[in-house]
Amino acid sequence: MIRFFVNAIGILLLALALVFAVGDIARSLAQDAVRITELGDAMGSIGVSLAPAGEVSTPTADLLSLVSSWPAAPVLGAAAFLVFLVGQPREGRRDRALR
Repeated sequence: MIRFFVNAIGILLLALALVFAVGDIARSLAQDAVRITELGDAMGSIGVSLAPAGEVSTPTADLLSLVSSWPAAPVLGAAAFLVFLVGQPREGRRDRALR
């Protein structure tokens, strides 16, 4: 049951990565220049803020500002595959590692 929810989260992350990748491609073609959506802008468009709220330590604020400037599609795609890896049964991981 838990594996189902983990895989569902992975599918949602992968779908978001695909949406932002297609949007980046369309915007790049329309403007004749490479335009990549940053993670902070992408999260803002779906209603999640990466801006530090309240009293946050300086290293945390620096980390959030650094992460918010990363490209959204590859980061979300990598997060989706990490979630898929976590949701995989242990037997499957061991068998693939031995091949």
